[in-house]
Amino acid sequence: MEVEEDCFRLACGNIHNITAQPQEAACEELCRSIANLGLDVVLLQEMGVNWSVMGYTDQFQQRMNEWFEKGQTCSYASHNTHDLTGNKNLWGGTGIFTQGKLKYYAMGAGSDKAKLGRWTWARFVSSCEHLSALRK
Repeated sequence: MEVEEDCFRLACGNIHNITAQPQEAACEELCRSIANLGLDVVLLQEMGVNWSVMGYTDQFQQRMNEWFEKGQTCSYASHNTHDLTGNKNLWGGTGIFTQGKLKYYAMGAGSDKAKLGRWTWARFVSSCEHLSALRK
């Protein structure tokens, strides 16, 4: 079903650990589902990755760039930055992924002030006029 011009598709889900390895089935399944459902915004819980120990090519945005057109997506992932184990996998973690026309309304993202990865936020502007005013 086609989405009306002034509407977007949003999904929220617990993904039960995306895995530290971007090639593994969980990451591929997530990306395939986003593409098949035509989702514009995806809110993610239980990502399960310690992003601070992952290399550049294994970061969440780089994984999304492998599946979706580069420059047409933006994402933010958070995790418990206080973890000292150095493990690639962690409990919890949240994230947000945006693609398509809504990507151009994204104005920033972040996580809980305690840096525990409990929640992730994103800010979107409501119109192109507002976007132009913010860039001045």
